[in-house]
Amino acid sequence: MYYLAAGTLNIKLKQDASDFSTENHKVIAICDGIGGIDGSESIAKYIAEHIIPSEKPYFPIYNSEIFQKIKQQDITGGTTLIHLEVLKNEACINYLGNGGIIHLQGDYQSKKYAENIYQYTQLLNPHVSKKGELVRYISKHSTPGTLQSSSIQVSLNNPTGDIILLFSDGINSLEVNPIITDDDGRYWRNESDCIHFILNELDKHLKANCDSSIFQENLPQFIDNTLNNLNTQNMIEDDASLGVLISDKVIQHYRSLKND
Repeated sequence: MYYLAAGTLNIKLKQDASDFSTENHKVIAICDGIGGIDGSESIAKYIAEHIIPSEKPYFPIYNSEIFQKIKQQDITGGTTLIHLEVLKNEACINYLGNGGIIHLQGDYQSKKYAENIYQYTQLLNPHVSKKGELVRYISKHSTPGTLQSSSIQVSLNNPTGDIILLFSDGINSLEVNPIITDDDGRYWRNESDCIHFILNELDKHLKANCDSSIFQENLPQFIDNTLNNLNTQNMIEDDASLGVLISDKVIQHYRSLKND
């Protein structure tokens, strides 16, 4: 069994959008409208709402029905996209643009260094030029090249379960996390405060709700609360979207901690 949810907090340009489905197709979509293109809120919302019913293949995007409708309806603007679908015991992910995708094991909170969570994998390599410009995104003017998504298949078989976080660049994106060296020649990568805040909030939520019979029903509220708390604490300055996938083994792991 898999639990998932997504949500958006628009505090600036109001151009982020997200949606998810827990029905026959377990899907998450995160869209971040491009600020420099008029109408980006429209295409972000359209993609997020229409790409969720995954009975039809949407990748490659250029050959999809949804892209043809964008051109036919003359929907303006541009948007990034992070799309996750659970197929059997794999998370099939496609993305265009930037933002972030993080994969963790269910016992991530027990693996720390000086109270900092560090054992997780960044899966999204941003489609961004040296000048910081997006080179792949969705718009009615897109070509097959700019609509070529990167695809990732993640096996969901960790002993303590799997967690995947997806987020727009209003939370973080790898291109703004530079690597520096200290006086001893050691390499360090800057990490986002937002990510660690989210991971700690998720741990609290899992501890408090792992026995709940309505864990799935409560998950969207966790997303909304976390985004609002990030904003209240001035940790985000832009529109932000956040999605999460949690396998049932994670819930089992947190239940086992209560019995130890």
